[in-house]
Amino acid sequence: MTNAERDELNQMLIALLNGVPLHSMSAATGQGIAEWVDALLGARGAGERVLEIDYDIYAQAEAALGWLNATVDLTATNDFSPRALAERLISEMQSRCVLMSAPIAHVKLLLVTKDGCDRIAVTNNLDAPRWSGDAEIDFTREASLIVNARVQTHPEELARLLEASIATTTGEFKITASVQHLESFSPPPPQPRFRFAETVR
Repeated sequence: MTNAERDELNQMLIALLNGVPLHSMSAATGQGIAEWVDALLGARGAGERVLEIDYDIYAQAEAALGWLNATVDLTATNDFSPRALAERLISEMQSRCVLMSAPIAHVKLLLVTKDGCDRIAVTNNLDAPRWSGDAEIDFTREASLIVNARVQTHPEELARLLEASIATTTGEFKITASVQHLESFSPPPPQPRFRFAETVR
């Protein structure tokens, strides 16, 4: 996103927020985090507004996404780069989502080997995924992946997309994948038990 695009988006949000402060920040770069923390620790108290949330709209938005959780074990007769494999798997999922016109909300992979673990994620169909850390993960013959995805498509389509992406990626790396767990679904409508009817005094 360019600075001009960010400024335009901020102005649109400010108009919608009706006086609620807007803080622009990035967890990836750290931009704006310090200012946000300062605002949280400032003199202004919490609970000064009653949120007007239309849970029907909220439910429709969530139901538009397929949700997926999976655990995959990977084995090979020769050493392979688990980092390269995780990057390639996300890239394959992105390519298939583009072909399906299925926007990615997020795809997150937790990579685990005997040397340690690290997370890689992407939040759209086009950007390169980012690793959350810099753990030293050497070539290996065994690894596990925990997959968490939210994509604007039917849950069944999302499951097939992941399975096809795994097959393509593991075929390229000449490794064997064993899916230990896979669930794909749309979340039920939220049913909040408690709601504030007035501001905190």
